Amino acid sequence: MKSLKVVNISPGLSGAGLISDYLLNRKDFTNPFNLEAEFRLLHDPGGIHNLYKGLYENFSVNNSSYFFNEFEKYILNLKNLSSKIKNKKKYHYDSVFFNEVKKYVSEISLISYFGLPEYFRIGFDFNDKLKWRILRISKSSQEVKFCKMRIPVEKEIFLKKTRIFLNKVLFILSGKKKINYVIDQGGNFWDPIKSTQYFDNRKIVLVTRDPRSIFSSMKTRKSLAYPGHDIKIFCEWYKNIMKNYTKIKESNILIKIKYENFILNHEKESKKLLKFLNIKNLKKKKFDISNSKSNIFKAKNYLTNKELKYIEKKLKKYLQWPKKIYI
Repeated sequence: MKSLKVVNISPGLSGAGLISDYLLNRKDFTNPFNLEAEFRLLHDPGGIHNLYKGLYENFSVNNSSYFFNEFEKYILNLKNLSSKIKNKKKYHYDSVFFNEVKKYVSEISLISYFGLPEYFRIGFDFNDKLKWRILRISKSSQEVKFCKMRIPVEKEIFLKKTRIFLNKVLFILSGKKKINYVIDQGGNFWDPIKSTQYFDNRKIVLVTRDPRSIFSSMKTRKSLAYPGHDIKIFCEWYKNIMKNYTKIKESNILIKIKYENFILNHEKESKKLLKFLNIKNLKKKKFDISNSKSNIFKAKNYLTNKELKYIEKKLKKYLQWPKKIYI
């Protein structure tokens, strides 16, 4: 029986980790990064979904070369990804993982050779230019091996090989456990169906949170990629990133969960989630929601009244706190 992949996605700082914690409280689920990290291999710039779109939705000979090379650069950068636990690299133990990546790239490449396209050549520094001027006298661009050119396999073969590869990766990173997986941020929130098509037997959970709580988290954490420094920019930013969210429809593989509802109406919402996932409710296992309850409205303490009112005015349609705050 295939392992269930619960792909848990939020637009950022929206409490998706709460859903993961709830499922990981069970014995039949694991996180391939040991409770610690997000699985961004698919949707990061340079990741698998980016590779797919470049190869099949915007194909050209040069694009094919470019996106293959960007994917390999991204994978190399993963070796530098630090772990918060024990100050180790997340992939410190896994030369097996990188060997699987190498095998995967080979299996999705139909034709490969070396060349020197203009898009690559215009990035030459002085030393590269000098090297090419000297070598081109006696060697062809294919012999010099500056840039690897590749043509991909057919789309359906790519998808098949990618699913096999991801199953191997999850198996390796989870300590070789045949179990269900919670995959934090394992897809693109704004393109949840296509960006997760590489998982077999998947269920997608989209988590949203009240923008007042999100802005508060941005401010207190001094977020690196989000505009927590300016409330006006934040509100415009939030409206623009969320405007297409309503167009995403629930289905047999996708459910929408509001963070606040999952906490305040936990019994009802958790049953709804379990029914969607088609898994049993483990009566003996208790998930402690009390800490989340005590923190759900902490933005009221961290934001000024002016900031709260500004968000309430500008982002009225996205507010998720109940009208009567009783905690």
